[in-house]
Amino acid sequence: MNPKLKKERTAYKNTPIPPELQQMVRKELGTKKKNYRPYWMSAAIAAAIIALFVTLNTNASVARAMGGMPIVGHVFQAMTFQYEDEQYAADIKTPKVRDLENKDVEQTLNEKYEKEAKEQYTKFEQRMKALKGEGHASVTSDYRVLQDTKQLLVIERETTETEASSATTLQYDVVDPTLKQVITLPSLFKNKDYVQVISDEIKQQMKKQTTDSKGEQVYFIKGMDAEITDGFDQIQANQSFYINKKHELVISFNEYEVAPGSMGPVKFVIPTKVIQSLLVSNQYIR
Repeated sequence: MNPKLKKERTAYKNTPIPPELQQMVRKELGTKKKNYRPYWMSAAIAAAIIALFVTLNTNASVARAMGGMPIVGHVFQAMTFQYEDEQYAADIKTPKVRDLENKDVEQTLNEKYEKEAKEQYTKFEQRMKALKGEGHASVTSDYRVLQDTKQLLVIERETTETEASSATTLQYDVVDPTLKQVITLPSLFKNKDYVQVISDEIKQQMKKQTTDSKGEQVYFIKGMDAEITDGFDQIQANQSFYINKKHELVISFNEYEVAPGSMGPVKFVIPTKVIQSLLVSNQYIR
């Protein structure tokens, strides 16, 4: 056997099991109920064994040794929190980043992802208790890697919560692995003028989409209708955004923020020519 592989397998076997997991396993073995199933495993094993979900070990080298296949890129699935019965369901997948040059950024992102996943599951448990066995509720959370290059890592996380109705939220992380930093919307521009310029562009796109769709697409725009007093006026300085593969800026709004819930989350691609003079550089947006 390859000495490195043997060493990694030994390290895997010697990994201590946290007390919380031991308690969970003992609880599961002592009951016939199988509706509570948080499993932790590496992404490589998840790809190879679809029936399983997650083990606690998320070390990339161990994943290669045990899964028999490499983890490609900066992102892999770290953990999944799951629950399912006749009335309630949860499926919360959490990404984990690796091999960033700035380990502080890497640690910050991973701690944030883990914290948010645990908070989502705790909130779900609280909802179940509050409902006391009545009604139905679910939460699903997943992620997509929109870009993973030497220059940009873009991760989209989508969460949908359902009870009487459903609501979907999108979150983005845009990272430059080379310059060792998380990119924020203000960092892309010379000054705050971008807020008004992008907002005006979005309003024009909203109006055009409403006209072109003959009213099938409708947006809440402040001042456009006398009945709409709190519609969209301006983006936030730190508005949710990402950079697509064409190096264009994309502004994102969650469900219900600027449009009816039936339209879900909405996104607007901002033509680079509109914001060209405001950009710090064309390193990311071109």
